[in-house]
Amino acid sequence: ACGECLALPLSSKVLAIASLHLLRALNPALLEPLVARLLTSQDDPYVTLNALEALSGAPPSGSAELAKALLARLSLSSSREVREAVGTYLGEKISLDITESLKDSALGGDDERKAAALSVLDQRISSGLVTNRDGTVEFLYRILRGEHESSKRSAALMLHKLGDDYAHKVLN
Repeated sequence: ACGECLALPLSSKVLAIASLHLLRALNPALLEPLVARLLTSQDDPYVTLNALEALSGAPPSGSAELAKALLARLSLSSSREVREAVGTYLGEKISLDITESLKDSALGGDDERKAAALSVLDQRISSGLVTNRDGTVEFLYRILRGEHESSKRSAALMLHKLGDDYAHKVLN
């Protein structure tokens, strides 16, 4: 019955949200693929936030579909609250290497999207989820040599967290 309430297009947001929370309790294995499909096909902030809340108790995810859906929400959502919640989930719960996917937002786009992408990367560094340290360091140096001052500061701090002692010299 929960799957029917999450069928697209959603007939009721309230039933969809209730179904997400029921699935978390009754059949967590079904939750992740349904959330990935749901996030890919709709952009309602309340459904998105409740989907993330339902997933929050699960262990880190290796689902490429979920990561792709969340990255799309991060770059497309107009809601700061949704971007922050999605960023937190990407930063703490997606075990796949998503650094490459964050590059476009961190290097281009508006200031809010840059900040969101860098925040995700910072959380991933703090959570120990960065699998390609060398690629991440190279990417952060690219930002450090760029023009965007707040991004440069963020990159320098992340490089320091990664144990790079040279970053502060480039910043000065």
